[in-house]
Amino acid sequence: MISFVGPSYPLFNKAASERSINLFMATIESGTGKAPFILQSIPGLTLFAALGAEYRGGINIAGRAFVVMGPTLYELSVLGVATVRGTLLTSTGRVSIAAGVSQVVIVDGPYGYILTQSSNAFTRITSPNFPGSRYVTFLHGYFVFVHPDTQQYYISAIDDATKFNALEFASAESNPDKLQVVLSDHDELKLFGDFTVETAHDTGGADFPFSRNGGALMEVGCIAPDTVLKLDNSIYWLGQNESGGGLVFKAAGYQPQIVSNDAISQFLQSSTNLAGATAYGYQQGGKTFYCINAPGLKTTLVYEAKSMQWHERADIDMVTGDYKQHRATGYLYAFGKCLVGSADGRIYMLDPLATSNAGDALVRDRVSPHNAIPALDRLQFPRFQLDCTVGKSQVGLDAQVQLRYSNDGGLNWSNWQMRSLGKTGEFKKRVVWHRLGQARDRVWQVRCTDDVTFNIIGASA
Repeated sequence: MISFVGPSYPLFNKAASERSINLFMATIESGTGKAPFILQSIPGLTLFAALGAEYRGGINIAGRAFVVMGPTLYELSVLGVATVRGTLLTSTGRVSIAAGVSQVVIVDGPYGYILTQSSNAFTRITSPNFPGSRYVTFLHGYFVFVHPDTQQYYISAIDDATKFNALEFASAESNPDKLQVVLSDHDELKLFGDFTVETAHDTGGADFPFSRNGGALMEVGCIAPDTVLKLDNSIYWLGQNESGGGLVFKAAGYQPQIVSNDAISQFLQSSTNLAGATAYGYQQGGKTFYCINAPGLKTTLVYEAKSMQWHERADIDMVTGDYKQHRATGYLYAFGKCLVGSADGRIYMLDPLATSNAGDALVRDRVSPHNAIPALDRLQFPRFQLDCTVGKSQVGLDAQVQLRYSNDGGLNWSNWQMRSLGKTGEFKKRVVWHRLGQARDRVWQVRCTDDVTFNIIGASA
C-alpha cells in the first residue's frame, strides 16, 4: 500500500501537493475496517426549485421555508412550489433573516422588511430610527441590528420590528473597530468587530437590556462578515487580528480555536477579495461541514468537523478541465431535506444517492502525496491498483476511472489512462494499471466524472 487517502493540503509545491476534490475523509468508526478512513464522495445535486435569480438567504420557521432569490421573497412547499411573499428593494448580495414570535425580519443593508407570519403581510421598516443594517438576530423578544459603519448595535421594541427608540443602543467598546456582525448564541449576543469579538447578555437594565461581559473578550475579529456561522454547537468564521488575517476560527466557549492549517490559510490569502468571502454550513450523515467560497479561488474550501480535515468542492468545465467553485452558495434545512441555493437561480437538494450535479458531471479527484523515499532513489512502478467502489455502473453502462501521474511534483502530467469500474454487479472487479515507468518522486491523480457511485478505500503501487 502507498499513502493515498487523505485531505486537501494545497501548498502547490514539491513539498506537498495532495488534494481531495469532491471527496472527503470519512472515519471507519468500528476500527475493524480495511482502513481507518476512506475518501467518500460528496452528495450530488437534484433540482428542487428553479426561481431564476441568485440565492441570497433563507430560513425555516416551524416547518415553513422562506428564501430570498434576487429581489423576491418566496415561500417554498415540500414539493418545491414557490409562492411570492414579498419584494425587496435590492436584488443582489446576501440578506440576513431572523424570526421572532410573530414576525420574520429581513435586512439587506439599507433596508429592512417584515413578514407577519399569521397574515403573510409584507411591509418595509419605515421608522425614522431605523438606520439600516446588514445583519439581524433575535434574542429575548428583541430584534437586534448592527448600526452601519459604527461600533453600535440597537434593538427593536419587544416582538415588534416596526418600532424603534433612538436611545436604545449600545457599543462594542473594547477596541475602536467597527462592529460587523451581531449573532445570538447560547442565550448571549456575540458582537463581531474587525479585530475583536465581544459578548453581551440580557441583564434587564431599565435603559437598555444588554450589558457587556468583560471576561468574554476574544482578541480576534472578522475579516469576512458573511462567513460568521452558527454550526456544530459553536460559531465558525474567517478571522483576523491587527497582525493579519486569513485564518478560520471556531469558538470554544470564549476562546477562538484555529481550524485552518497553513496550506488552507495560504490558499485563502490568495483570494482577490477575502473580505467578500461567504460561507454556509450543514449537517448530513452524522457529519458537519463548513464551506467557504472566496472570490478568485477556483474551488470551495470545506472543513469537516468530525475528522477535523479539509477537502475541496468544485464544478468542472468538461471542455477545458478547469475547476470552478461549487455552485452551492447557501444552505437551508427544510422538510427533512438538505437544500442549497446557487447563483444560477436554482435550489438543489444535497442528495447522497445522486452521483451527478443535476445532470452535470460530478468530478471526484484525488491527487496523492509524494511517492518518494528520503534518498530520492529511482523507483520502479510496474503496477498501480486502486481499491474503490466497483460494480455500481448503471444498467447497460460501464463506468470509467482515469489515472495519470507526475514526476516533477505536479507541474507536468502524463496522459490519462482509463480503466473500467465494472458493469452492474461486477463487485470483484479489479482496477489496475500496468507498466507505469519509474521516477524519483511520483505524484498520482485519480479522477472519476461518470454518473456512478465512487469512493476510494486505498491504493497500492
